[in-house]
Amino acid sequence: MADFLRVCALLAVAATLPALAACQPAQPAAQATKVEPTAGAPAAAAPAKPNGVFTVQGVLSDVRDAGYPMFVVTLTPEGGGEPLSLTWMDGDDSVKRDSPNSEVGAYKGKRVSLTYERAATFSMEDLRLNGVSLLKPNPEYPIPASFGPEVKEVAGVLTAPDQTTAGDLPDELSITGPDGRTITVEHFIIEDEIIASRGKTVRLYYSDQQTEKVTEIKKLP
Repeated sequence: MADFLRVCALLAVAATLPALAACQPAQPAAQATKVEPTAGAPAAAAPAKPNGVFTVQGVLSDVRDAGYPMFVVTLTPEGGGEPLSLTWMDGDDSVKRDSPNSEVGAYKGKRVSLTYERAATFSMEDLRLNGVSLLKPNPEYPIPASFGPEVKEVAGVLTAPDQTTAGDLPDELSITGPDGRTITVEHFIIEDEIIASRGKTVRLYYSDQQTEKVTEIKKLP
């Protein structure tokens, strides 16, 4: 009998709980927590600009030597806007000009129409055979033993020029992976180590980049 009375008492208490809850004041809504950026955290990468071919008219306000044969040309667009700075390989005969022999300095201070191409390309960070770099060491820009997540890698068969070069214009190296995809990068100095690795399986470390190349420039009245 005592057990029966104890159960009845518990049921009575349970029945009153919803009513008691209804009498309680409403609780304030939870406030959103403002998260401050962490000091030293890397900023989000800027969105890539659209690729394509673009033509801009304006005054070629500056021409600076960036180490032969590279020049940095700055165009001040007509009608305002941010100045546009582009790299021009002066030895690149693919650039259409008023005269095939005209030098980049001949356009400084002139009103011109400048056409350039922006394209997605790859930048070589290192090229290794059996874990050993094939690139000439540069004390100013030492190659790290490992790379961050922004650097990609692919293993594949190397295609390269068959003779050494130290030219002013870059050559191309291609690495073809097992899936048939080919990654092509530019490289200025082709040395014996790279030539000896032609046809062998190497590992390329590379990052994505955009390049802007002058394709045509002509003077305007």
